[in-house]
Amino acid sequence: MQTRSPHWAEIEDFGIVWGMRFLVIVHRYFGRWILPIFLYPVVAYYFATNRLARTASLDYLDRLTRYAPDTGVTPGLWTSFKHFLSFAHSMLDRVSAWTGVIHHGNIAFPNRTEVERRVLDGRGMMMITAHLGCLEVCRALASQRDDVKLNLLVHTKNAQRINALLEPLNLHRQLELIEVSEVNPGTAILLADKIRRGEIVVMVGDRVPISGGKNTVEASFLGEPAYFPQGPFILAHVLKCRVMTLFCLRYDGRYHIHLEPLADRVELPRKSRDAALTGYVQTYVDRLEHYCRRTPLQWFNFYPYWIADQDT
Repeated sequence: MQTRSPHWAEIEDFGIVWGMRFLVIVHRYFGRWILPIFLYPVVAYYFATNRLARTASLDYLDRLTRYAPDTGVTPGLWTSFKHFLSFAHSMLDRVSAWTGVIHHGNIAFPNRTEVERRVLDGRGMMMITAHLGCLEVCRALASQRDDVKLNLLVHTKNAQRINALLEPLNLHRQLELIEVSEVNPGTAILLADKIRRGEIVVMVGDRVPISGGKNTVEASFLGEPAYFPQGPFILAHVLKCRVMTLFCLRYDGRYHIHLEPLADRVELPRKSRDAALTGYVQTYVDRLEHYCRRTPLQWFNFYPYWIADQDT
C-alpha cells in the first residue's frame, strides 16, 4: 500500500528559532570558533535519528552523481553526513551574517557594478533564490547601504519570531521576513507597493506550495522530473517587474554571490500560459542545477523531491 510522503511544511525544521537565538548569543559573546563544539553532536544525533532526511540526502547525492559524475561526489553515508554538516555550517554562516561578522571583504560579487546599477535605479525587482548556500549573507552586503531593502517571503510560522530576533540586533532594517502560505491578492498588493518604492522582493523557487501539485510546474532537474512552484513566476508577472536569480555559495574560502538576469518582464500570454510558465521555470531550474553541480553539498532540501519518490 502506497502512502503519501509528508509535505516539507509538515516536517520539523532543523533550524528552529530557539536554536538560532542560542547560536546568536554564543556567537556574540564567544565568537564563531566555539560553535562547532555544540553543532557536531547535534548534527550526529539528527543524522542518526532522522531517517527521512537521511534517505532524501542519499537520494539527491545518488541522482547528482549519476547525472554529473564530474562533481567528484561519492554517494554514501559518509558523504551524506558531510551534507548534513554543510547544512549546519550554513546555519553558522547565517548567524555570522546576523551578528555582523561577515563584511565586504568576505564576499565575492563578480558583477556587483552591473547589479548595483539595476538595484539603485529605483524600479524595484524580484529575485528568485533557492535553499542553496546561505541567503542571509546577502543581508551583510545590503547592510552597507541604507538605500537597499530586501523583503524575503518565507513559508514558516516562525517568521514573526525571527523578525523579533533580528530587531534588537539592529538587523531588521535591511531585511524583512514576510510570512506567506500562498500568494494571494493581499500579498500581491503589499509587494507591489514595495516594488514601487524600489525595494527587492526575494522568494525561493525550489519548494512546492503548501496547496500541493495544482500550483506547480514539472521541470527536469538532474535529469529527472520534479515539481517546482509556479507562484514566484506568476507573482513576477503580476508585479510587472524585472526578475533575477540569486544564489549565494561558499567556496574558495569566501562567499560568492551569483546574481543573473532571468527576465526583464515575465510575460504569460493567455493562449500559451502553460508553455510560457514551463519555460521560465526550466530556465530557473537550469541555473539551480548548475550551482548544485558547482557546490553539491550546499543544496538543502531534506525530503522526497522527485516526482517518482513522492508517492512511496
